[in-house]
Amino acid sequence: MLPDSWWCGWGCPFKGQKPVITKTQNSLSITKGASPLSRIFFQSKKGLMMTTEYRVSATSSANERFKLSQYMFVVLIPALLAIIIFGEVSQAVGPIKNMVAAVAIFGILSIYLIVSGAMREFEALTKDTSAEESAMHVSEVNKKQPWAGYQIYAIVATGLPLILILMAIYG
Repeated sequence: MLPDSWWCGWGCPFKGQKPVITKTQNSLSITKGASPLSRIFFQSKKGLMMTTEYRVSATSSANERFKLSQYMFVVLIPALLAIIIFGEVSQAVGPIKNMVAAVAIFGILSIYLIVSGAMREFEALTKDTSAEESAMHVSEVNKKQPWAGYQIYAIVATGLPLILILMAIYG
């Protein structure tokens, strides 16, 4: 007998409710009490595909990552610029410059990794669609998105401020 939290990780917010999984010929459905982030798959003629429950939670997760990266970008860049300008970091000694540069590098790298992961999640979700979802216009539009171009834009949008900040520190 498995404990109540076997499917929730660190603890189950749905005390006493275990997921009820039903298997039909080509699908696997999950009912109330299931972990919203659990990866549940079903077998179809095309191979392994994600169920709608997972797709909704994955889309929501990617959207939350985009929001987090926006907040980080809006707070980190002005804060670093204020520290550099008002703290006169360009005239400071080496260790101070290195500390501010390290915060800038790791902060902006974190922003890029969060954005890149969210974009890869969206790209995977657009490629792995059922026949019903593929028939929708929005699915066709999303499949034609230039995902590699978006990744390049994310590199430029996060790398350019980093270069400018490092030039302000060491320039």
